[in-house]
Amino acid sequence: MTNSDLKLPHAKSAYNRGPSYTTMHSPFECVYGVNPPTPIDLLPIPSESSISYDAEVRAKKMKRLHEHSRRHIEEANAANIARASKHRKQL
Repeated sequence: MTNSDLKLPHAKSAYNRGPSYTTMHSPFECVYGVNPPTPIDLLPIPSESSISYDAEVRAKKMKRLHEHSRRHIEEANAANIARASKHRKQL
């Protein structure tokens, strides 16, 4: 096993857990509705959990998350278009 084989799972986990500039949510969260647990999350520390296993509640949460992500993507696209068109000359 090479050194890169040992580092790849950590890099993949960090990428999937990190929020995207465009959506403001991590790729994992956009798909599953929650961020994946980290080793610190697996410790038996009492904490408030926002995870609901009721299907209807979870579906509504996912719908809000997707609407929020879509709105951020549209805003980012509009900003990119405006920035690209700023110095464009009409022909």
